[in-house]
Amino acid sequence: MDGLGPARRKRTTVGGGFLQQLERRVAEGAAADKAAVPGGRVVPLTRHEERETRDPCLLSTSLQGVFAHNALICVVSKKQPGIRLYARAHPLNFSASVRGISVLRAVAEAVGLTDKDVELREARDEEAELSQVVMVLFDRYLSKRDIWHMHLALMQDGGQVIYDSIDHNLQEHIPRSRIEKLTAAVGPDRTRVTCGRVTPRTEVIFKSGCVNMVVLIQVSTELFTFGLSGRAYWEVLLECLARLVDKSLRVPPTAVGDGHYIRLILFGRRRSAAEPVQEVAHTDSSPDARRRGSWDDEPQDFYEVLWEGVARALPTTHQLVMRVRQVFLLLQEQMARSRFRGAEGTPVSDAPSVPRGWHGIAADELEKASKGNLLECLNIVLDHLDQHHLDRSLRITGQSIVALTAGNGLIRTSKDLYKLTHRRFTSSGPSSAKAFHLICVREPPLHQVPWIQWEGGPEPLDAAGKARGKGEAEGLPPRPPWIELVYHKEVDFCPCLQKGARWMQASFLPLEVISKTAGALHIPRLEEASAQGSTQSACASVPVSPLLGPVKVAHAAFLTDLHPLEGLARSGSEASPTRGTSSAHGGAAGAGRGSNGGQSTPGHAASTPAPPTYTGHALWAELRAPVLRPYFRTGVSQPTDKKTDMLSRYHIVDPTRFNNEDKFSEKMNTMMDLIGCRLEARTSELCYETAGSNNVRCWVGQQPQKKAGESGVANWCMQGHRVPQELQNGVVIRAGSGSVGWRMEVQDNGLFVYHWGADDSADADKSHYKYQFYIRRRYSDHPTAGLTRAGTRSDVDDEDDGSWTGVSAGDAWQKVKRIFHLPQRPDWNRLDKIIGGDDMPAALPYPVDHSSDLKGDRCPGWQLRSAIKQNLLVIVPDEDADLSQVEHFRAALALSGGRLAVGEDPFELLEEHAKASTPEGAAAAGGGPASEPLLPDEGAASPTTASTATPEGARRSALIARFARVLAGLEDLCFGAGAGRTPSSSSTSPSFASDQAKRSPMGVQLNAKGDRFLVRRLSRSVKVSGMSMPSAHAQSRDWFELFYDDLFSPPKPFILVMQWMVCSSVHLVNFRLKFTRICEDNGFRVLRLPIASLFPQPAPPEVWSTEKETNFDRLAFHSPRLLRLPGSLSPEARGELNARLLEAWLRPPLGLFCLLCSSRVDFKVEVMPDQAVSEKVQNHQVFQRLRGWVLSHREGHFLVALREEHIMYYENRLYYAEARDPAIWEQRSQLLCSLWSSFTEVTRPIVSAAVAAAASASAGGGRSSYREASDVRREASEK
Repeated sequence: MDGLGPARRKRTTVGGGFLQQLERRVAEGAAADKAAVPGGRVVPLTRHEERETRDPCLLSTSLQGVFAHNALICVVSKKQPGIRLYARAHPLNFSASVRGISVLRAVAEAVGLTDKDVELREARDEEAELSQVVMVLFDRYLSKRDIWHMHLALMQDGGQVIYDSIDHNLQEHIPRSRIEKLTAAVGPDRTRVTCGRVTPRTEVIFKSGCVNMVVLIQVSTELFTFGLSGRAYWEVLLECLARLVDKSLRVPPTAVGDGHYIRLILFGRRRSAAEPVQEVAHTDSSPDARRRGSWDDEPQDFYEVLWEGVARALPTTHQLVMRVRQVFLLLQEQMARSRFRGAEGTPVSDAPSVPRGWHGIAADELEKASKGNLLECLNIVLDHLDQHHLDRSLRITGQSIVALTAGNGLIRTSKDLYKLTHRRFTSSGPSSAKAFHLICVREPPLHQVPWIQWEGGPEPLDAAGKARGKGEAEGLPPRPPWIELVYHKEVDFCPCLQKGARWMQASFLPLEVISKTAGALHIPRLEEASAQGSTQSACASVPVSPLLGPVKVAHAAFLTDLHPLEGLARSGSEASPTRGTSSAHGGAAGAGRGSNGGQSTPGHAASTPAPPTYTGHALWAELRAPVLRPYFRTGVSQPTDKKTDMLSRYHIVDPTRFNNEDKFSEKMNTMMDLIGCRLEARTSELCYETAGSNNVRCWVGQQPQKKAGESGVANWCMQGHRVPQELQNGVVIRAGSGSVGWRMEVQDNGLFVYHWGADDSADADKSHYKYQFYIRRRYSDHPTAGLTRAGTRSDVDDEDDGSWTGVSAGDAWQKVKRIFHLPQRPDWNRLDKIIGGDDMPAALPYPVDHSSDLKGDRCPGWQLRSAIKQNLLVIVPDEDADLSQVEHFRAALALSGGRLAVGEDPFELLEEHAKASTPEGAAAAGGGPASEPLLPDEGAASPTTASTATPEGARRSALIARFARVLAGLEDLCFGAGAGRTPSSSSTSPSFASDQAKRSPMGVQLNAKGDRFLVRRLSRSVKVSGMSMPSAHAQSRDWFELFYDDLFSPPKPFILVMQWMVCSSVHLVNFRLKFTRICEDNGFRVLRLPIASLFPQPAPPEVWSTEKETNFDRLAFHSPRLLRLPGSLSPEARGELNARLLEAWLRPPLGLFCLLCSSRVDFKVEVMPDQAVSEKVQNHQVFQRLRGWVLSHREGHFLVALREEHIMYYENRLYYAEARDPAIWEQRSQLLCSLWSSFTEVTRPIVSAAVAAAASASAGGGRSSYREASDVRREASEK
C-alpha cells in the first residue's frame, strides 16, 4: 500500500489506525484458517430467545453428517474474523426446526456476532482450551460430590463448551450460576474470552454467592481509646461494619436470590476480679489453665447474637449499625460516669445511677483484644459449621468467618487451645478457601502479625528471630496460615499516612507489653527517622540487659533498619516465596496445605515480609462471593514411596444399587461418588498423575473409553466412562495434611479402595478443651425485647434458683458449657458399602420401642457424621381443631388418676385402654367386662365403611381420607405411577406382615377409630431416575432415603425424615416444594423442626463425663432457655405438676401438640470397637433419648422439652431462614418475643404453686395438696 511495514507505519493518523486494524483482522483470520480443519460450510445464522430454548447453540439436522461425531465447531464471521465462538456437534445439539445454526441472542450480543451467514469449521480441541474458569454459584447447596460431578461433566467428551454471557451453564446441576471469567490457554497474552472448553489442565475456581457467614465483633477495651483521627475506635469499627454490610452482604433489590445466611455476634471477655486493671507482665496474661480445665470457676466470656437470617432480610444499614452502637454508647456512658464518680471519691459500686453497660458488664471490666476470647469464639463457630449436615440447608454453599476487632493481630492464648484450633482449621475448617478474615480497625504494628502468643512460645520480638519453647518441634506455627489479616484505615486525610511521613505514626500507636529476652534491642536515635522519612540506620544496636525483665516498648521504628509498616507488618493473605503453588486448580488459595501455608518457620521472621493489606474493593468483592476451597490439582506423586503400605489396607466395593448392565461404567460411576464423599468429609484434595508419571498403570479389566454421546445421554450428565482417560487410572485423594491417601481402581472383581499411610494426626488426636461462658440472644428492636419483667436490663444471671419469683433466666446471660474437640470421621468401609448398595441406617433416635431392651444402637446412622445429610419434616392438619390434643390428654389423665410420671405417654394409656375395652382385650386381661370408651369419636367407623355416625367421627374420617390422598401423591412423586419396593420396617413384630393388607400407599396404616397411636419406623429408598418431577431423568444416579411413621392416627402428627449422601439439592428442592404443595392442597402443612436441637449428636467418647450438657455436640448460639423445676417435690406432687403443665401448654393460647414421649432412657450410644477409651469413660452411659416430653408449637415456631430437672425452651432456628423481607423478619422476631412472654405467663403460676405446696408440706410436716396450693395462690393473685 504505502510501502511501509507494519512496524514503521504511523498509528497517529486515522488512515494508519484503520490500516493496522485491518491487517490485524486479516492475521487473525489467517491464524484461524490455519488452526481450523478443512471442510468449512457457510450456513445461515439465526438467533433465538431464552423463552424458546436455553441451549446456547443449535445446529440443523442437515449438518449432522457433515461434521464428525461430537466435533468442536468454530463459528467464523466474515465481518469480524477474530470472533471466538465454538459449539459441539453433540447429537442432542441438533434440531430439525433450525436452518443452519441458531445462537442464543445473549451469546451473539456478547461476542458481537451480527452476520446473516457464517462459516462453520471443524476446529482442533486445543484451540478452544481454557486455562482458567471462575464460576459463581447461587441459591443452591452443592456438596463436594456435586461440584466434582459438575466438574467431570465439564471435562467429559473432550470438554463441554461453556459461555460467560448466560447464567444457566450446567443448569441441570445448578439452576443459576454465572461465569465471572474465562481465560484462554492459547494466544500471546492469554486474554479473556467469551467461550471455551474445560480440560483437566484448566484451573476451575468455584465461588459461592450464598455462604453461611458468621460476622464477629469483638468488644474490648481498645474500642474506647482514641485513634489517629481523634475518633474512638468503636466509631471506626462501626464505619467498617457499615461498609461490610453495604458492599458485601446486602442483596440488591433487583438481584435474584437471597444472598448469604448471616449471623451477627458480639463477643468479649471480662477481666477476673483477682486480676488488676493495670498492665501486667506477659507471663500472667495467658488464660488460667486451671480455670479452663474445670467447671469450678465463673466464666468470664460473653456472647450476644444480635441478628440472624438471610441477607435479603437484612434491615437497613443504619438500623443494623444502631444495634451495635447502642451497646458501645452504653459502655462509653458507663465508663464516663464511673470515672467521674471515682474522681469525686464516691465508690462506683455505691452509685446506683451508673448504667451497667453491656447487659451488666462494665467498660472498665473489659479485657484487651490480644487477651480476649477470639480463639474460643472461633471454636464455637466451628462447632456450628461442623454440624451443617443436620437440618441441611438446600440453598447455602460454603462457609466463611469474618471478625472485626480493635486489636492489631496479636493473640495471646493457651497453647492447648491454639493447638486444637489450628488442627480444626487445617483438618476440617470452613469450606471457603480463605476461611477466616480478621479485620483490624487499627493501624498495623511494627512486628510480625498475625501472631499467636502462648506461654513458652516464640515471640514476635525475639532477638535474631530465634524461636523459644516447643512450638517449632510440635509443628505449631505462631503465624497461622488460616488467618487472613486485613486492616481498615482509620482515616485517609491524616498527614502521618502520607508517603515520606509515616515515621510520625509510631508516636501515636498504643503501647504493648512484650517480655524481653536475651539479646540486643535496637534503640534508634532521633535522627534515624527524619521528617523526610529516611529509612537509613544511623547507629548500631544498643544492648540491653536481660535482667530488666518485661519492658514497655512503643511500636516505633526500633526493629532493625526496615522501613516502618512496610517492612515488618505482615498480612496472612500475602504469600511468601516459600508458599507452594498448584499447577492446575486453586492457585494461591489452595497452596500450602499440609505445611505452614507458606508462613515462616515457627519463631523465625519471614525473609521478605509483605506490606499490610487494607480493606477495599478486592476484600468486599471477595466476601460478596467467597472462593470455595480447591480440591483438584495435577502432577502430584503418591504420598508414600512404599507400595506395600498402599496394598496393606484395602476393601472391595461391589456396586449393586443401580442395575447397570455395563459393569465397568457402574464401577466407574460409583468410584466418582466415593471420591466426592471423601472430598466432602475433610479438607482433602484430589490429585491425578500426569501421563508421563511412572506411577500410572493400567489395571485388570480396564476397558477403552466409549464413544462420546453414544447412548444419547445429554452432555451435562456425568458418566464415568466419558471423563478424560487420565482421571480414570491415576486418581489419588489426599488429606489436607498430606498424611492420608486413597486410591481407587476398577477391576473385574469389584471396585478396589486402597488406603495407605498412618491416619491423619488430626483424626488420631483425642485432645479436647473444656470451656464455659455466657450467651444471650437479642431478637428484635421492639422496646420490650431483651427486657425483664421489671422493665430494666438484666444482669448476669447464672441459674434460676427454682423459686420462680422472677423469671429472668431466659432474658439474662445464660451459662453454657462446651467441650471443644476435633470432628470425628466416618467409617469409610461402611460408607462405601452404603453407596454401593447397602441399606442406609437411620440416624435419628425415633421412635422409642418399649418392648426392646437397651442393648445395641438402633440408629447407627449418626456414626457416619457429616456424610449423611438430614431434614426432619412434620405433617400436621391446617385446622387447629384437628391438631388439638386436649381431649385425648384429659381422657388419659382420667385413666392415670390426674398425674403423669416423667415421660409417660398419654397416647399409650389410651391405646391400652382401647385394647381393654374390646372383648378380646378384656379376655386377655383375665376376664371381666370391657371398658367404656372415653373419647366421643372412639367408636367412629373406619374409612372403608364411610360411616358418619357422629360429627366427630365424620370429621376424623374426612381427615383420614385427605391424608390418604397426601400419601398417594407422595408415592406417585417418589415412584411414579408404579409402586416402589415394599417398605422395610425396623420392627420384627409378627403382626407387621398381616397389617400390610390394611395399609395405604407408602405402607402407612390409617387409623380412623382412634384406638391405636404407637408407631414404628418404615423406610424406602427413592431413586431420582424414577421420580415424577421436572429435574428427574433416566440416567440420574442420585438417591435418598425416607424414614417415616407406619401409622397415622390423629391428633398425633406424622413424622417424615429425609436422609441422603449422594443427591443433588436440585432434586431435593423440587421434592420438598412439590410435596409441600401436595400437603397444602389437601389441608395439611409441613413443619421443619431443628434436628440439632431435638437430637444433638453424641460427642466422642473421650469427652464423656457426668455433665450431660457436654456429652452431646450442641449448638451454643441456639442454646435453650433453661427453667429449673423444684427438686423437693414428692412423686405424687411431681406427677400432678407434669399433668398441669402439659394440659396448660396443650390448651390455647399456646396450643402446643405432643411430639415425642419417653418414659425411660433409650438409644444407648455404643463405643465403637476400634475406639480406644479409658475405663472411666467406658463406665459412662450416654443415651440419645432422655425421659420426658417434647412439645411443638402448632406452626413450629418453638419447642418445649419437659425433663426431670428442667424445662427447656427452644426457638426454631430454621424459622429465621424463611423470612425474605426485613419487615417480615421483624414481625417474626417480635412474634418469638411474644410467644416467650405467653409461655412464661402460662408456666409461672403452675410452677410457683408447686413450689408453694412443697414448702407448705415441708413446714407442716405433712402433705399439701397441689390443687389446694394452686387455689390459694390464684385467690391471692385475684385480690
